[in-house]
Formats: sequence, structure tokens, C-alpha cells
Amino acid sequence: SKLMNALTARQLAATLGKTAPHISTYAVCPGFCRTSLGRHVSFPLYKKIMFAPIMLMIQRTCVQGSQNIIHATLEAKETMQSGSMYRDGEVANDETDFLDSLDEDLPKKLWDLSEKLLGKK
Repeated sequence: SKLMNALTARQLAATLGKTAPHISTYAVCPGFCRTSLGRHVSFPLYKKIMFAPIMLMIQRTCVQGSQNIIHATLEAKETMQSGSMYRDGEVANDETDFLDSLDEDLPKKLWDLSEKLLGKK
């Protein structure tokens, strides 16, 4: 999920900041993109007809969504904040504010749980 991705990027940035400060980590939100992920989900035809115009208005294309990933990859490190979540080429303020409101140990707890589940600890 987006939350887990953001928490992992934040913890990875904190961990690498001590041992490898030349490495940066970012979480990226491509937005609500039009893909073929739901191609096997069956909806009645009337629902497809009813929702298609709305979805076409609010969904991004895959190219538009990928621009966020490309931005985080190509942008100069000096202009980016390691451990932050980006959307539309800038820090996603709503998501960052939400992350800041959570327990400050939560990224470390998620990291430790992930290591335990992977058999690393």
C-alpha cells in the first residue's frame, strides 16, 4: 500500500543516512492511473457505461503516472528530500502530514516486522 511504501522509504532513508548518505530513497505516488489491472473483473454492462465517462475524466494515463517515477529518478538529489513521498513532482504534503501524525517509531516497527517475516532477524 501507499502507506507502507512511504513508511519503508522513510525508514530506509534513516538507516542509509547513517551508513550510506550518498543514497537517497523516495516513495512515489503515480496517482489513479488507467491500466488493465481490472480486465478480469466482471461488471454489468450498464455499470461500465455509467462509470466510464467519470473514470475517463479523473484517471491519469499510464504515461502521466509514470512521469512521477521518472521525476524522482532524474531530478537532482539536492532538490529532493530523502525519505519523502512525491506526487506531481513535489512532496505530497497531505501524505507527509499524515505520516508525521503517526507514531514516530512506526517506520522502524514496520521495518523490524518485515525483517522478521523475511527471516532476516
